[in-house]
Amino acid sequence: MSEMRFVLWPKRRVLPTALTVLLALSITGCASTYRVYMPQNARKQVQSANIVVVVPQQEIYADFLKANTSGASGQGGLIGALISTAIDAAYNTSQSNKAEELVVPVKDSIMDYEFRRKLKSQVDSQLAVLPWLHSHRARIESDIDEEEIAALIAGSNESVLLLMKVDYHLTPGLKELKLTSTVTIYPIDDELKVTASKRNPDEKVPLLYRNRFVFLSPCPDTYLSANEAALVWSADKGRITRAAMDEGVYEVSRMLVLDLDAAKAAADAESKGPVEKPAREKVEYGGHTGTLVAETSERAIIRIADGELYSVVK
Repeated sequence: MSEMRFVLWPKRRVLPTALTVLLALSITGCASTYRVYMPQNARKQVQSANIVVVVPQQEIYADFLKANTSGASGQGGLIGALISTAIDAAYNTSQSNKAEELVVPVKDSIMDYEFRRKLKSQVDSQLAVLPWLHSHRARIESDIDEEEIAALIAGSNESVLLLMKVDYHLTPGLKELKLTSTVTIYPIDDELKVTASKRNPDEKVPLLYRNRFVFLSPCPDTYLSANEAALVWSADKGRITRAAMDEGVYEVSRMLVLDLDAAKAAADAESKGPVEKPAREKVEYGGHTGTLVAETSERAIIRIADGELYSVVK
């Protein structure tokens, strides 16, 4: 099945080229701390928010462990590097084909699952609890590039653009269902652009906020082979997969609101002068270590070293 692509406007439109280039640099650039806090005073300046949720894929897929021998050793010179690259490419193609075969029964079992609709419903519901955001209902897109983001920023009458990009897949060996949501809030209003620039002067493009949220749901029996795991994920019309995806769209939306509220609480405390920060509990679940943000009897939301939030099984 070919992937459907939606665009926001015809490509012939003249776009702000300089901003497009800076957006590409900011998206591909690396930082030791991924999270960008939203300034407290920016909340008072936000009058309206354009919410765009991007889900490029049409269906679930399975990831695989990729070979990278060409990057693991500097020996062999140019010829050696070319040979290693060719070997890696052949191996990765083979593994990709195997992963695609493995996930077929899972795809078939949830063919009627409306991921985008359910995600949109959760995003709308969760963001509604943030009155300062004044958000409109989210719009779902299948694709968006840096030029389109730049045009959204340049041509909108809203105060901010909240852009959420979501991916969902089964991890190598079909061990876990993983949802990843990357959220960026761009200033559109001139005053907010100034605020963002002052708050984050090192950013290539002024950002009011950025963070990534990861939801992990393991296969009930992690000791199964990949073929056996595929049967578990697809059993009973994909009952376990559907339940995990329902929980996943809720959790990534909830983590966004929790993170924005946490940033507000920290800014409120900071505005009142130096305060003694309470010790945060360090926890480790499922191989992930971080500070505890929230928990239920079954799940914990933890903040890892670079600021991202993970929702993991306890």
